[in-house]
Amino acid sequence: MRSIRKLRGLPLGVLLYTDEGRDAQLSAEKIQAAAAQAKRVLVLRPGAVGGGVLLRRRGNRKFRLEVRGDSLASGRAHQQETALSWVLEQLRVFSKFGTDRNEVVVSTLDLKTERHPMRLPHRVSATPMLTYLDPKAADGVAAKIRAKLGKKGPHWELLRESDRAPMKDRPVNVRLFKQLSVLATELEIPLKRDSSTWPSVAGLVSAKVACLCGVGPATDNRGTPQEAVQRISLIQQTLLLATFLVDQLKK
Repeated sequence: MRSIRKLRGLPLGVLLYTDEGRDAQLSAEKIQAAAAQAKRVLVLRPGAVGGGVLLRRRGNRKFRLEVRGDSLASGRAHQQETALSWVLEQLRVFSKFGTDRNEVVVSTLDLKTERHPMRLPHRVSATPMLTYLDPKAADGVAAKIRAKLGKKGPHWELLRESDRAPMKDRPVNVRLFKQLSVLATELEIPLKRDSSTWPSVAGLVSAKVACLCGVGPATDNRGTPQEAVQRISLIQQTLLLATFLVDQLKK
């Protein structure tokens, strides 16, 4: 676009952030403020193989559950419930709070223990996570979790580490997808609607601003040692994005 002198006349902003691995906690306010000034937002997170562009993403809330119990000797039976067994039971019950009706899923990401030599674990740290579409439903499940922990049993503390807003499937996003889809058809590039259970910074974009996520090149086996970028999609998505931007100059 620079070589054909088209980039100069386009009101285009590019925002780079580097804390995705930390749930974009440090950059969230700046991203939200920048997106509020835009007419359209395209998030260049990896797309799905086969031309999948994301119009909906779930939000998630990560908690840290810290539990401290008594240091009990190993190798002998105890009538008293251990800190580890108590936490495992709590996590099992938490997973049942999510249902298809409230569209909330509760899962556990990490579980760590501390113990003295020849003793059973007396400190347990867990990372429960809620994925959701409706923040009110997530609030209800979080309240159930705190109520279940109760006042009995070992000492516990539940802290919310992060909260990433969902990207909802809105009409304004659908209209933007249709514009991109027309160009994709002309260029014979595959493009389809998709969704994800994981959040992105697209959840920070206002409901009034058109937004699409996963507009970047497609990846497979994401988050694993076998993660790879689909080579053809690198060319296809670059061409599609450049064509879309040039097309905006005509309007």
